[in-house]
Amino acid sequence: MIFGPDARGYVEIGRVISSVWSGTIYADTPMTRYIMRIGGPGWGMNYFSGVLYWAVGPNMLVGQAVSSFFGAATVPTIYWCAKNVFGNQRVSRYSTICIAFFPSMIVWSTQFLKDGFILFFLVLTMMMVLEIQKKLSAISVTLLVVSLLAIFSLRFYVFYMVAAAVFGSIVIGLGTTTSSILRRVLVVLIVSGAFMYLGLVQTATTDFDRFASIERFENSR
Repeated sequence: MIFGPDARGYVEIGRVISSVWSGTIYADTPMTRYIMRIGGPGWGMNYFSGVLYWAVGPNMLVGQAVSSFFGAATVPTIYWCAKNVFGNQRVSRYSTICIAFFPSMIVWSTQFLKDGFILFFLVLTMMMVLEIQKKLSAISVTLLVVSLLAIFSLRFYVFYMVAAAVFGSIVIGLGTTTSSILRRVLVVLIVSGAFMYLGLVQTATTDFDRFASIERFENSR
Protein backbone atom coordinates (compact mmCIF):
# COMPACT_ATOMS: atom_id res chain seq x y z
CA MET A 1 0.00 0.00 0.00
CA ILE A 2 2.96 2.33 -0.57
CA PHE A 3 1.29 4.06 -3.51
CA GLY A 4 -2.28 4.09 -2.20
CA PRO A 5 -2.81 3.68 1.54
CA ASP A 6 -6.35 5.04 1.16
CA ALA A 7 -7.40 1.73 -0.38
CA ARG A 8 -7.22 -0.03 2.98
CA GLY A 9 -9.19 2.80 4.54
CA TYR A 10 -12.02 2.33 2.05
CA VAL A 11 -12.20 -1.34 2.99
CA GLU A 12 -12.65 -0.40 6.65
CA ILE A 13 -15.21 2.28 5.77
CA GLY A 14 -17.12 -0.17 3.64
CA ARG A 15 -17.07 -2.69 6.48
CA VAL A 16 -18.49 -0.13 8.92
CA ILE A 17 -21.27 1.06 6.58
CA SER A 18 -22.25 -2.48 5.59
CA SER A 19 -22.32 -3.45 9.28
CA VAL A 20 -24.62 -0.49 10.03
CA TRP A 21 -26.99 -1.58 7.29
CA SER A 22 -26.86 -5.15 8.57
CA GLY A 23 -27.68 -3.97 12.08
CA THR A 24 -24.49 -5.22 13.73
CA ILE A 25 -23.07 -1.74 14.45
CA TYR A 26 -24.93 1.12 16.11
CA ALA A 27 -25.37 3.95 13.63
CA ASP A 28 -25.61 6.86 16.05
CA THR A 29 -21.95 7.26 16.97
CA PRO A 30 -19.58 10.10 16.01
CA MET A 31 -17.53 7.79 13.79
CA THR A 32 -20.46 6.32 11.88
CA ARG A 33 -22.13 9.73 11.50
CA TYR A 34 -18.91 11.12 10.02
CA ILE A 35 -18.40 8.16 7.69
CA MET A 36 -22.03 8.16 6.50
CA ARG A 37 -22.32 11.92 5.98
CA ILE A 38 -23.44 13.27 2.59
CA GLY A 39 -21.04 16.08 1.86
CA GLY A 40 -17.35 16.79 2.08
CA PRO A 41 -14.58 15.06 0.16
CA GLY A 42 -15.10 11.50 -1.06
CA TRP A 43 -18.47 10.69 0.51
CA GLY A 44 -19.53 8.89 -2.65
CA MET A 45 -16.61 6.48 -2.36
CA ASN A 46 -17.66 5.70 1.21
CA TYR A 47 -21.14 4.66 0.11
CA PHE A 48 -19.83 2.80 -2.93
CA SER A 49 -17.56 0.81 -0.62
CA GLY A 50 -20.50 0.19 1.71
CA VAL A 51 -22.74 -1.13 -1.07
CA LEU A 52 -19.96 -3.29 -2.50
CA TYR A 53 -18.93 -4.85 0.79
CA TRP A 54 -22.52 -5.20 1.98
CA ALA A 55 -23.12 -7.36 -1.08
CA VAL A 56 -19.92 -9.47 -1.08
CA GLY A 57 -18.22 -8.85 2.25
CA PRO A 58 -15.16 -6.72 3.13
CA ASN A 59 -12.66 -8.23 0.71
CA MET A 60 -10.07 -5.85 -0.73
CA LEU A 61 -9.61 -8.03 -3.81
CA VAL A 62 -13.23 -7.39 -4.79
CA GLY A 63 -12.71 -3.64 -4.63
CA GLN A 64 -9.53 -3.94 -6.68
CA ALA A 65 -11.34 -6.06 -9.27
CA VAL A 66 -14.11 -3.46 -9.63
CA SER A 67 -11.54 -0.66 -9.83
CA SER A 68 -9.66 -2.58 -12.54
CA PHE A 69 -12.89 -2.95 -14.50
CA PHE A 70 -13.51 0.81 -14.51
CA GLY A 71 -9.87 1.42 -15.40
CA ALA A 72 -10.13 -0.94 -18.37
CA ALA A 73 -13.43 0.64 -19.43
CA THR A 74 -11.72 4.04 -19.60
CA VAL A 75 -9.54 2.89 -22.51
CA PRO A 76 -12.29 2.37 -25.15
CA THR A 77 -14.13 5.51 -24.04
CA ILE A 78 -10.93 7.50 -24.61
CA TYR A 79 -10.69 6.00 -28.10
CA TRP A 80 -14.32 6.94 -28.84
CA CYS A 81 -13.85 10.53 -27.63
CA ALA A 82 -10.62 11.04 -29.58
CA LYS A 83 -12.18 9.59 -32.72
CA ASN A 84 -15.19 11.90 -32.47
CA VAL A 85 -13.19 15.03 -31.64
CA PHE A 86 -10.34 14.68 -34.13
CA GLY A 87 -11.73 12.19 -36.64
CA ASN A 88 -8.28 10.62 -36.90
CA GLN A 89 -7.67 6.95 -36.24
CA ARG A 90 -3.97 7.42 -35.49
CA VAL A 91 -4.72 10.05 -32.83
CA SER A 92 -7.34 7.74 -31.35
CA ARG A 93 -4.88 4.84 -31.15
CA TYR A 94 -2.13 6.94 -29.58
CA SER A 95 -4.60 8.36 -27.05
CA THR A 96 -5.72 4.85 -26.16
CA ILE A 97 -2.15 3.60 -25.73
CA CYS A 98 -1.22 6.61 -23.57
CA ILE A 99 -4.14 6.14 -21.17
CA ALA A 100 -3.71 2.35 -21.05
CA PHE A 101 -0.03 2.52 -20.07
CA PHE A 102 -0.10 5.75 -18.04
CA PRO A 103 1.72 4.82 -14.78
CA SER A 104 -0.68 6.63 -12.44
CA MET A 105 -3.67 5.08 -14.20
CA ILE A 106 -2.19 1.63 -13.65
CA VAL A 107 -1.69 2.35 -9.93
CA TRP A 108 -5.20 3.79 -9.54
CA SER A 109 -6.84 0.90 -11.38
CA THR A 110 -5.00 -1.92 -9.64
CA GLN A 111 -5.89 -0.55 -6.20
CA PHE A 112 -9.23 0.42 -4.75
CA LEU A 113 -8.73 4.18 -5.15
CA LYS A 114 -11.24 6.78 -6.26
CA ASP A 115 -8.93 8.44 -8.79
CA GLY A 116 -9.53 5.75 -11.41
CA PHE A 117 -13.28 6.10 -10.99
CA ILE A 118 -13.04 9.89 -11.31
CA LEU A 119 -11.11 9.64 -14.56
CA PHE A 120 -13.63 7.17 -15.99
CA PHE A 121 -16.58 9.42 -15.20
CA LEU A 122 -14.73 12.45 -16.57
CA VAL A 123 -14.28 10.66 -19.90
CA LEU A 124 -17.86 9.38 -19.80
CA THR A 125 -19.06 12.95 -19.24
CA MET A 126 -17.17 14.15 -22.32
CA MET A 127 -18.52 11.21 -24.26
CA MET A 128 -22.13 12.06 -23.37
CA VAL A 129 -21.67 15.77 -24.16
CA LEU A 130 -20.40 14.87 -27.63
CA GLU A 131 -23.30 12.48 -28.10
CA ILE A 132 -25.90 15.03 -26.97
CA GLN A 133 -24.53 17.61 -29.38
CA LYS A 134 -25.26 15.19 -32.22
CA LYS A 135 -28.53 13.70 -31.00
CA LEU A 136 -30.61 14.12 -27.86
CA SER A 137 -31.62 10.90 -26.14
CA ALA A 138 -32.86 9.94 -22.70
CA ILE A 139 -29.95 7.51 -22.24
CA SER A 140 -27.32 10.18 -22.98
CA VAL A 141 -28.89 12.71 -20.61
CA THR A 142 -29.28 10.10 -17.87
CA LEU A 143 -25.66 8.97 -18.19
CA LEU A 144 -24.54 12.61 -18.14
CA VAL A 145 -26.43 13.25 -14.89
CA VAL A 146 -25.06 10.03 -13.36
CA SER A 147 -21.50 10.94 -14.38
CA LEU A 148 -21.74 14.44 -12.93
CA LEU A 149 -23.27 13.05 -9.74
CA ALA A 150 -20.44 10.51 -9.44
CA ILE A 151 -17.79 13.21 -9.93
CA PHE A 152 -19.50 15.42 -7.36
CA SER A 153 -19.63 12.63 -4.78
CA LEU A 154 -16.03 11.57 -5.35
CA ARG A 155 -14.26 14.95 -5.61
CA PHE A 156 -16.62 17.90 -5.34
CA TYR A 157 -14.17 20.65 -6.34
CA VAL A 158 -13.54 18.93 -9.68
CA PHE A 159 -17.29 18.98 -10.22
CA TYR A 160 -17.36 22.79 -10.45
CA MET A 161 -14.85 22.84 -13.32
CA VAL A 162 -16.49 19.95 -15.11
CA ALA A 163 -20.00 21.39 -14.74
CA ALA A 164 -18.86 24.75 -16.11
CA ALA A 165 -17.22 23.03 -19.08
CA VAL A 166 -20.26 20.83 -19.71
CA PHE A 167 -22.80 23.64 -19.57
CA GLY A 168 -20.56 25.87 -21.67
CA SER A 169 -20.13 23.17 -24.31
CA ILE A 170 -23.84 22.41 -24.42
CA VAL A 171 -24.93 26.06 -24.57
CA ILE A 172 -22.41 27.04 -27.25
CA GLY A 173 -22.90 23.78 -29.13
CA LEU A 174 -22.08 23.00 -32.73
CA GLY A 175 -25.40 23.74 -34.42
CA THR A 176 -27.11 27.07 -34.97
CA THR A 177 -30.56 25.89 -35.98
CA THR A 178 -33.58 26.56 -33.80
CA SER A 179 -34.05 22.86 -33.03
CA SER A 180 -30.43 22.41 -31.93
CA ILE A 181 -30.59 25.48 -29.69
CA LEU A 182 -33.83 24.29 -28.09
CA ARG A 183 -32.30 20.85 -27.61
CA ARG A 184 -29.29 22.29 -25.79
CA VAL A 185 -31.46 24.50 -23.58
CA LEU A 186 -33.61 21.49 -22.72
CA VAL A 187 -30.55 19.47 -21.67
CA VAL A 188 -29.31 22.29 -19.44
CA LEU A 189 -32.72 22.55 -17.79
CA ILE A 190 -32.97 18.79 -17.25
CA VAL A 191 -29.50 18.47 -15.73
CA SER A 192 -29.94 21.57 -13.54
CA GLY A 193 -33.38 20.41 -12.42
CA ALA A 194 -32.06 16.96 -11.53
CA PHE A 195 -29.34 18.40 -9.32
CA MET A 196 -31.76 20.82 -7.64
CA TYR A 197 -34.25 18.00 -7.05
CA LEU A 198 -31.57 15.83 -5.44
CA GLY A 199 -30.49 18.72 -3.21
CA LEU A 200 -26.97 18.66 -4.58
CA VAL A 201 -26.86 22.37 -5.29
CA GLN A 202 -27.23 23.14 -1.59
CA THR A 203 -24.68 20.45 -0.68
CA ALA A 204 -22.21 21.84 -3.22
CA THR A 205 -22.66 25.36 -1.84
CA THR A 206 -22.08 24.12 1.71
CA ASP A 207 -18.93 22.24 0.71
CA PHE A 208 -17.62 25.27 -1.17
CA ASP A 209 -18.19 27.56 1.82
CA ARG A 210 -16.53 25.04 4.12
CA PHE A 211 -13.39 24.31 2.11
CA ALA A 212 -12.88 27.41 -0.05
CA SER A 213 -11.61 29.61 2.77
CA ILE A 214 -8.32 31.37 3.37
CA GLU A 215 -7.80 29.39 6.58
CA ARG A 216 -8.29 26.09 4.75
CA PHE A 217 -5.86 27.07 2.00
CA GLU A 218 -3.31 28.18 4.59
CA ASN A 219 -3.57 24.87 6.44
CA SER A 220 -3.12 22.94 3.20
CA ARG A 221 -0.12 25.06 2.26
